[in-house]
Amino acid sequence: KAGYSRITTSGAYVGIITLAKAESSAGGTMGIKFNFDSDGSKAEGMTLWVQKSSGEVISGFMGIVEGIATVLRQREVTPVQAMIKEYDYQAKAEVQKQAYVYQGLMNKKVGLILQAEEYLNGNGEIKTKMSIVGSFDPETDMTPSEILEKATEPRKLEQKLAYLKDKKLETHSEPMPAANNRANQASFEDFEDDSIPF
Repeated sequence: KAGYSRITTSGAYVGIITLAKAESSAGGTMGIKFNFDSDGSKAEGMTLWVQKSSGEVISGFMGIVEGIATVLRQREVTPVQAMIKEYDYQAKAEVQKQAYVYQGLMNKKVGLILQAEEYLNGNGEIKTKMSIVGSFDPETDMTPSEILEKATEPRKLEQKLAYLKDKKLETHSEPMPAANNRANQASFEDFEDDSIPF
């Protein structure tokens, strides 16, 4: 896909989530696929796998999704059916298709912490993909936990970025950030109401 630049470097980016689509793997694991645009530079196809086919919540990745909802001040995030434009690799073009999307996470200014991660493609070539490892409020630089704690100044974003490194193939392991394990499937209604300052 020509015509735009890809984000390929780990760091903090401000932009909009242009797509947050419900996905499921062949094995029944549920996830959310994100496309992100930061001033014309894009990271696409970033999937956070949030729930196993058994119903067990994958807390680290669910925590990242809940964090994005927090910085966007979304109390509840539920997928709705919509027509979307998505690149079809067989057709080699963007096509219209029906999908379940999380509209509450889309088309609003947001800060995402992205990590570059090497992987082997089908031809055995080393390629780079981006993964979402955190989020922050683009106006205040507050992280989700600072927003919930009603912190007065942002400290954690700088700390997170200080430890953020590209993930090379030889040290390949899944990022599993610590997060509260909230067993919740499609919406986030079980945030403690009094802990949300919005």
